[in-house]
Amino acid sequence: MGLLTHFGTVSVQKADSTEAWIVARDTNKCHFKQDHEFVNTGVTNDLKRREAEQWWNFGEDGHIVQVGRATTMDAALEWEREQAAKGRSTRRRS
Repeated sequence: MGLLTHFGTVSVQKADSTEAWIVARDTNKCHFKQDHEFVNTGVTNDLKRREAEQWWNFGEDGHIVQVGRATTMDAALEWEREQAAKGRSTRRRS
């Protein structure tokens, strides 16, 4: 069985020579909250690291709140674009 990873997708060669695609759901959507307000919205594959980055930017009196379940990078980035369109502060502007 061979594995090929490409942008969060894993290709698995099954015993009968057919190929199956498994999509990696390893990306989290999150808000950084400070004083009960969202001060930043984004996506990450490591919530603890993201929280530390936000502490550096906004101060240690805030915390990360995970939004929903882990998802694919493509779906998470689409969610992030929707959040930006709603006026929420994100790390990307698109």
